[in-house]
Amino acid sequence: MKKNQIKSQAPINCAVVGASGYAGAQLVTLIHQHPLLRLSALAVSAASEQHQQSFRQLYPNYAGQCPTSGADNFLSYDELRASQQWSSIELVFLATPHEWSAESVPELLAENKRVIDLSGAFRLQNAAQFKTFYQFNHPAHEYMRQMAYGLPELQRAELVDASGVAVAGCYASAATLSLAPLAQQEWLSGPAIINAVSGVSGAGRKATAANAFCEVSLAAYAIGAHRHQPEIEQALQHPVIFTPHLGAFTRGILATTVVPLQRSLTQTQLDEMYHSFYATADLVNIVSQPPAIAHVTHTPFMHLFAKVIRDGRFVEIVAVIDNLMKGAASGAIQCVNACYQWPDSLGLVNCFGSIDQLGAA
Repeated sequence: MKKNQIKSQAPINCAVVGASGYAGAQLVTLIHQHPLLRLSALAVSAASEQHQQSFRQLYPNYAGQCPTSGADNFLSYDELRASQQWSSIELVFLATPHEWSAESVPELLAENKRVIDLSGAFRLQNAAQFKTFYQFNHPAHEYMRQMAYGLPELQRAELVDASGVAVAGCYASAATLSLAPLAQQEWLSGPAIINAVSGVSGAGRKATAANAFCEVSLAAYAIGAHRHQPEIEQALQHPVIFTPHLGAFTRGILATTVVPLQRSLTQTQLDEMYHSFYATADLVNIVSQPPAIAHVTHTPFMHLFAKVIRDGRFVEIVAVIDNLMKGAASGAIQCVNACYQWPDSLGLVNCFGSIDQLGAA
């Protein structure tokens, strides 16, 4: 789309449900600064402590990055749907629990709202697998086919004009994009071994003892049982052994992947493969040295380093993203851009929204 076409298009009215959480708050700032999106309303659970509170009260550091009136107050979901602005809202973002999204997406689609769901409720196509990893029976699994998987670098065609999008998970985004060039060209042999460390913001805003400042260290969790493992395998069509870790920093993910190859590969071949695969991916940078989380915090970018090891029979990949940006909010905006066939970076590059009160990595 040309710049003059973008400038002439009227902004699309949006609502964010679950706007008081970290990912939801990050979404608010990104929507507010997007040239073709207009934030019309914010919503939380009726039982939430933030109900009827203003966004700027909860996140005072965002005073200049959120609406000045109207959409600043947190409505309940029922209040939102009963409000005057509801009929004009075209796009609804859900930064909500999996169970809530699973129940609410069908009714939103029935009302002809375009739904961008940041939960995991509609990511897995296999119903039995969903129950195993999410620990509840999906009430509307038949709607899976209506929800495009939201990883634009790989599923762009499916996202165009999609009525609903299941935004890729944070770990899944980093791991899948790490391996996609090798997977799609059938270089992979045995299971890929993926170890990833996330900042504590990935565990959400709700206070728990495990997430308390004095308790957080570096620990593996959900070994063999993390819900992003089947999501990664579904996207790659290849088995993985995925181990997530929680680290003593605020935001960001570093994923290290080692995978055996079906045949030997030179470093030159690998470099050419990755640069070619991501040549048109505005938000994926192939780098020449192992990246650090600090290189991408508060940005929508992924930095990716790949190296041939063990005489060319294995590849080791290091990827970093911001879990609240590329792994959640900016990933959701990127999906919206794909739905409307706008540039991936529209509203994201040179105007980053950051949760400064969460600090740096």
